[in-house]
Amino acid sequence: CEKGAFSDEELAKYDYYWDSISTEKAFLSTSYADGKAEGITVGKAEGIAVGKAEGEREKTIKIVLNSYKSNFSIENISTITELSSEQIIIILKEHRLL
Repeated sequence: CEKGAFSDEELAKYDYYWDSISTEKAFLSTSYADGKAEGITVGKAEGIAVGKAEGEREKTIKIVLNSYKSNFSIENISTITELSSEQIIIILKEHRLL
């Protein structure tokens, strides 16, 4: 009923308007999906990197603690772990070994 009142020119503009709305919605939907996929990929990569870093830190702490319990000097532990003496002392204090 609404379209019947339009001239051919008005109907063409009306159709063009709704086509552009449809195109814009499709573009936004695709952009959202692409952004979401990229975000998931980046998030996973960052999560893996953080997990690896935490794992390495835990491993280093374990080496520090076991070396200290085995009567290694702080200087020797520093050489093994490549941590500063201050960092080693902090770890030992955190674990109540100093």
